[in-house]
Amino acid sequence: MPSFIRSSASGSCLALCCLFPVILQAANGPAPNLAIEILDSATGQAVHPEQITARNLESSATVQVLGAEQLTASGRAALSLPRGRHEIAVRAAGYSPIAGVFEMSESNPYRIRLLLDPLETPAELDPDNLALLLRDDAMLIQGLVTDDATGQALAAVRVTSSPGVSAITDQRGFFRLYLPVEPGSDLDYGNTLGFQKDGFQTQQRDHVEVWPRGDWTYRVRLAPGSGVSHIDEQETRRRAPAAPSKSARRNAAVPTILPPPDEP
Repeated sequence: MPSFIRSSASGSCLALCCLFPVILQAANGPAPNLAIEILDSATGQAVHPEQITARNLESSATVQVLGAEQLTASGRAALSLPRGRHEIAVRAAGYSPIAGVFEMSESNPYRIRLLLDPLETPAELDPDNLALLLRDDAMLIQGLVTDDATGQALAAVRVTSSPGVSAITDQRGFFRLYLPVEPGSDLDYGNTLGFQKDGFQTQQRDHVEVWPRGDWTYRVRLAPGSGVSHIDEQETRRRAPAAPSKSARRNAAVPTILPPPDEP
């Protein structure tokens, strides 16, 4: 298992994490390369880094460097690493650097997704700005929608809800809407959210929680294709009905270990 460190621009360590912001995803069978995907932790969209460096900790003379010209706009890269422990470091303009250790096996079953923290939080996601938008009679729902294949923002995605409120994503993939609630009421689980765009699999989220003066930010990834995928939010409750907090968490829950790509 890897451990990664978020660093400031000056190189000082801000936090040591066992898995987050690293997400391990099982790959399909043995792989000689280590596949890496680099995303913006605020938006969930691809980051094109300036450089990825891999240093073999068991042979200090072995260093592999990928420059920006060798990396795709989708924020994906592949490192050919021998068996053993490697320090992997990523730098991108406008983001805090990240570095950590990964142990490579002969039949590596993982791909790594790195979440880089932007130096400036987008205005739409700033907690102080969000606090000004809260309403007694509604739940603020907003988010960013991304093409799962390219990591790029998806514009013109239709976002619908069971109360009949809808929105369309802009060029940044951003949307915002309010779901009505009764002032002073507790949690309501009867809402659904749908994300639809031609050429992509529709995503429907069932049992969406809403509460007065609440807010939630989604990072949605739509896969190219057709059909409908269902996500039951009962499995990832955000608030406990017995003791709702006064302020909503800002970020949708993200699993640390994702299922293999060939599983539903």
